Amino acid sequence: MVTLDQTSRASLLKRAAVNSSAEMELFCAIFPRATLTFVRAYVAGEEDEDFIFPNDTTTVELRLALSHRRNSRCAAYAPRLPFETTEEWFVGLESATGARRFHSVVKVPMGAALQRGEEGGVYTVKLTLDASLEPGIMQLRARACCLSYVGADVSVPVELRVMRPKKTG
Repeated sequence: MVTLDQTSRASLLKRAAVNSSAEMELFCAIFPRATLTFVRAYVAGEEDEDFIFPNDTTTVELRLALSHRRNSRCAAYAPRLPFETTEEWFVGLESATGARRFHSVVKVPMGAALQRGEEGGVYTVKLTLDASLEPGIMQLRARACCLSYVGADVSVPVELRVMRPKKTG
């Protein structure tokens, strides 16, 4: 429903005999449509930040873009909850193998933008983790999880190229 245009949504609601089209329109307008993008991975403070070696503490930079309209009367639209809730997002790095083991998780500092009722926003998120002990490709998945809406979560693959250390001597 969220991805349909207003005319298509109205037609579908009419065929389904749903009388609360105004409520559906409100929900679709404020439901978060998120995009998560991998920006870069680097080792902070190193002369050449782009080279990652085994066991380096690595920063993974991601961009979370939210496209939705805020409604002044409710922070998150959940009509059946007995209390008002705010929209919250967390971003984490997990193993790409499917074993839901998170390496690092941070809360997205959305605060003021949501309280002022601004439309969406773009948030830069930085997570740190230790690179693998062995050289090669470290495959991860970055996942943005919305605690307020089911079905709003997004993910993106992340590959870290762990270099073989240079031999000295």
